[in-house]
Amino acid sequence: MKRLELFIPLQKPYFITQFFGENKSLVYKQLGMKGHNGLDIASPRGKPVLAAHDGQVVYTGQDGNEGIGIVIRTLEPYEYNGQTAYFKSLYWHLLPNVAIKVGQIVGIGDTLGYADSTGLSTGDHLHFGIKPQYQGENEWIWANVDQNNGYFGAIDPEPYLVKDKIFKSRNTDYTSAYEIKSQLQKIAEAIERLGRAIADLIRKKKK
Repeated sequence: MKRLELFIPLQKPYFITQFFGENKSLVYKQLGMKGHNGLDIASPRGKPVLAAHDGQVVYTGQDGNEGIGIVIRTLEPYEYNGQTAYFKSLYWHLLPNVAIKVGQIVGIGDTLGYADSTGLSTGDHLHFGIKPQYQGENEWIWANVDQNNGYFGAIDPEPYLVKDKIFKSRNTDYTSAYEIKSQLQKIAEAIERLGRAIADLIRKKKK
């Protein structure tokens, strides 16, 4: 059984501002979750959001918390924890002018919509998530495999990301906001140390 492969649903440059499970704040507790249930990817308003995998569009619409979003489900099952499951991917906080319709078949890299800040959002970005699902007795009935996992069935998308000429894995092409902040802090500290060393040298020369 094949393992699901996902591609970052934005053209580079991009960086992750919040990873899965982070920010265990009161906001998420009020929503009934342990923490953040996807990846937040910084993106300017209007940047195209792309399909992370082949599949069928099963939802386009608006949610009170997530704003305007799109959901795609895989056309075939994949390996999941020693079992088989279909996967659906979720794309939230989009502009109203989505580019696809429910029932449409899409391929990796197809434009789905455009990034924005609709719903409970503090800035323009894409919220990207995945949920493994199984089909019920009737073909129109679907259920989340891990509905009671503390994230309403969502799981971390990051382990499923694969390398590509356009889309890269976490270790090669995208950087979290925390990592950028840490790097800038180290640079600032190095500059401060250099400044003190120069000042000491100038004082010694004056003596």
